[in-house]
Amino acid sequence: MYINAAVGKAGTVFKALAALAVCVSILIFSESCSKGAFNGISLCLNVLVPSLFPFMAASSFIVKSGLAQKIGKPFGKITKALFGLSGSFAPVILLSMLGGYPVGAKGISELAKSGAVSHKEAAKAALFSVCAGPGFIINFVGQSLYNSKTIGLIILCSQIISVILLGIIINLFDKSKGEYCCCAKASYKPCSVGTAVVESALDSSKGILGICAFVVLFSAFIEIIGQIISDNSAENMLCCLLEVCSAVNRLSQNCTLEMTAFAIGFGGLSVHFQIFSAIGNVSVNKLLFFCTNYKLVEEAAIALEDMVSDAKEKDLEIVLTSGYESYSYQKKQYDEYANIYGTWAASVYLIEPGINEHQLGTCVDLESQKVLDGEELVFEDTNEYAWLVKHAYEYGFILRYPENQEDVTGTAYKPCHFRYVGKEAAKEIKENGWTLEEYVLAHGLDYSMKKLEDAG
Repeated sequence: MYINAAVGKAGTVFKALAALAVCVSILIFSESCSKGAFNGISLCLNVLVPSLFPFMAASSFIVKSGLAQKIGKPFGKITKALFGLSGSFAPVILLSMLGGYPVGAKGISELAKSGAVSHKEAAKAALFSVCAGPGFIINFVGQSLYNSKTIGLIILCSQIISVILLGIIINLFDKSKGEYCCCAKASYKPCSVGTAVVESALDSSKGILGICAFVVLFSAFIEIIGQIISDNSAENMLCCLLEVCSAVNRLSQNCTLEMTAFAIGFGGLSVHFQIFSAIGNVSVNKLLFFCTNYKLVEEAAIALEDMVSDAKEKDLEIVLTSGYESYSYQKKQYDEYANIYGTWAASVYLIEPGINEHQLGTCVDLESQKVLDGEELVFEDTNEYAWLVKHAYEYGFILRYPENQEDVTGTAYKPCHFRYVGKEAAKEIKENGWTLEEYVLAHGLDYSMKKLEDAG
């Protein structure tokens, strides 16, 4: 707990120093900053606004007017078979390929906000409906930079194929795909055509303004970086990391076509921020977006997602810090702790490898973002912890090692450690003020701790 608080404070200090360094850089390289911002504005006016705004407005209108469901019906079987999604996503996925990076995210957000689809479906679709559009790839990259629309067309086709394959792969490994289609709100009602047109135009205007702001900001940073870093390769890599428009402009002059295609596919942090901003209240697992996960069992993972999502609606930020842990990982952590603090301390504050419940894939360690940011010292003093203690059982979770129950559980109080036991058992444990051990004994079961070893 105190380690997390220290890390949170260190993070706050680092952010403050980074912000100070940026401000100083802007003052020192003010001319370069202005030049970069001007280049960013030029890119927005000449490339992004003409290629993105019409598609963003069309995507929003299709959803708001109810056309998404009507158009999607004939494609329902296809989207279900390929992606495990309802037909309403068909026009949005298509527009994400035609419009470019944030168009798909915007359409998905509108679908979820309107209630036409469930938030779980929307979160799943957001993981792969990311693609640069033909206006950017063919006209800007192909024609303007390489003087060849054929090159642009080849890159565009590879992007579209990647989106489709990624969607199929995500669906193949999605254990909860049977849960999605029944979750949409029955109260969904489309807008009238006039209202849909007005709202789509206004929403898209706000969206494109935000996108342009990111591009101008990152373009200014890139120009400053160019003044600080003299190594051409390092500058190219930083451009790829930060902003795709500036990156492809540079790479087309001094790198291979493959590097340019990579930059377009990755998109840069500017595009990622645009997507996460456009996605709105759809809770996309950003770690999963970058291909990582915590390997929880299906039922526990779904319950955790619901719990964190509901807490977020109440302005509570609950962060998952640990999920499944293999035997080898547990042993390494336990041995390191014992070497530093002694065997007795390790036996009290940690759980012996092989009987650690994290190996089951049903236990999680949770934290408040406020602690990680240094705003609070310990988890149990946060509103997030108070909410979990009161409501976790509604989702099937229990506080596994409560305070002053060490004699019963054999383990010290762990406010961050919650275990999924199912809603029925969690409710009974909550109502009776039991620990899991007391619940097991009350049901006449044998609670034995057997070691579990694996090759992991």
